[in-house]
Amino acid sequence: MVDKQNLRWWGDFSVPAEQWSRWQVGPLHLFARAMTDEWRIAWRSEADADFNDVVIATLEADEPDTEDLQLARFALEHPGTDLRLTPRLADLPVVVTPETPLWIPPGETALLFVGTLVRIAIMQATDEAPVLMEIPIFRPSDTWFGANTRFGELCYASKTRARTRADLLGHMPHRAFTPVEIVNEGGDMFNVEQLRIPVTALHLYETDHDQLWTDAIRFTRKSGPNNAEFDIIGGSSHLPTAATELSKPRAPLQRKTVIQAFSSLFN
Repeated sequence: MVDKQNLRWWGDFSVPAEQWSRWQVGPLHLFARAMTDEWRIAWRSEADADFNDVVIATLEADEPDTEDLQLARFALEHPGTDLRLTPRLADLPVVVTPETPLWIPPGETALLFVGTLVRIAIMQATDEAPVLMEIPIFRPSDTWFGANTRFGELCYASKTRARTRADLLGHMPHRAFTPVEIVNEGGDMFNVEQLRIPVTALHLYETDHDQLWTDAIRFTRKSGPNNAEFDIIGGSSHLPTAATELSKPRAPLQRKTVIQAFSSLFN
């Protein structure tokens, strides 16, 4: 069960030296241990990406079973005992496929809320500390998005319920929600089979309800099946009113950019 009063798994945490502390963020189990001259980080993910539990910095009485974990060590002159966890958007665009067919008639605009899996950046809780590592909360499948094997790009693949109302999103502490407008200015009915979300071009925000959101975006389909005019909607009313920036885009895009947004022939 998710404790709706305490979904904020990110921030600065003080952990006792020489003891393992554990977090659970959705499907990810994360362990950290501060030692005299190093940090040890261990982790594993459940097989179900929709696992929603949250556990924050609890002490482990026993050593975690390293046979089931990936382990990394970081040598530091002054490791301290304060750790910072920061959510990050994915490092590749995400191609989402609606779970049920979605059609948009000509001249109509659809508003969808799409959730994508985030990653965790881990660092010491000090000013200008470098990121020790970045862990995906759940490693999605790769997909190739493009017309052929020469023209396109590597992306992550994901399913989406493509909710049309924000109040139906529920509590998903390991996903960031993106409001997506799709404007069909073409002359025919448009089937949104797949949609490429350029999360690397978006800001990440936190809300006062401990949810993660991104910029709102708009795709305007004018003609042809795949290409669309892409725009980030500044000051969008689709975002929660109290949203604080957590991180900037990994790879900003120019506004009003024409990109391949729909359909993928190679999976």
